[in-house]
Amino acid sequence: MLHIRQGDLFEFTLTLSNIDFSLISKVEFISEKLNLQEIAELDGEIYRVRIEGARTRNFPLGFAKYFIVVTLIDGEELTPICDKVEVLARVVKNE
Repeated sequence: MLHIRQGDLFEFTLTLSNIDFSLISKVEFISEKLNLQEIAELDGEIYRVRIEGARTRNFPLGFAKYFIVVTLIDGEELTPICDKVEVLARVVKNE
C-alpha cells in the first residue's frame, strides 16, 4: 500500500521486469477517487510517478484504489498492479 500526505510531494518508482521496454507505449498511475491519471516517466530502467504538493493538498483523506496500467505499442492494456493508497492529513507542529 502507498501513502500520500496532503500537501506533500508524492513520488514513487516501479520496475517492469517481465515486459520488454520496446513493447511499452506508456505506463499510467490511475485512481478514480483521487481524480488521477498520471503518465509515469521512464528514467533509465524504472518508471517514476511524481505529483506535486499543490495537487495532493486537495486529495480526500482515507483510502483509494489505484491501478498501474501498461499500454503496449499494439494498444493492448495490462494491469500488473491494483492496490490501495492511503491519503493522510498533513501534520503541522507548532513550536
